[in-house]
This record gives sequence, structure tokens and C-alpha cells, in this order.
Amino acid sequence: MKVKKVALSLGLTWAILFVFCMFWGFWTPSADLKSFHEKLLIVSYPGFSMTIQGFILGIVESFIYGLVIGGLFAYIYKKVK
Repeated sequence: MKVKKVALSLGLTWAILFVFCMFWGFWTPSADLKSFHEKLLIVSYPGFSMTIQGFILGIVESFIYGLVIGGLFAYIYKKVK
């Protein structure tokens, strides 16, 4: 298992899931659910807002989170194995 490949894979996956999550948040019909969704994203991603800049920042932060978590997972897996 290569640390770099796992890190990049999880980073890209996390960023793609963030995009899907944003689209779901825009298209959900319930105002209460939209408000909850926005608050959850604001707590999860520092500096996030429901704007184009916030969307881009969220993608970048998602990729970085995935990169770090994937890298740590693969590194620890290799050491334990």
C-alpha cells in the first residue's frame, strides 16, 4: 500500500463527496434541513460560507482533510503490518 496513492485517493474522494453534499444542500426542500446542513458545514470547515468562495474553500479543505487522513491511515497500516 503506497501512502501517497492512498492519501490522494481519499483526498479526491472526500472533495467529490463535498461537492455532492453541497448540491444536496441546495436542492433539499426543507428550510430547517437546509439550515442544519449549512450549520454543520460551517462547524466542519473553518471559514466556510454558502458562497462561491466558501464552496471553493470547502473543496480545498475537504481535499486536505482526506489527504491527511488517508496518508496517516496508510502510514500506520504499513507500520503495523
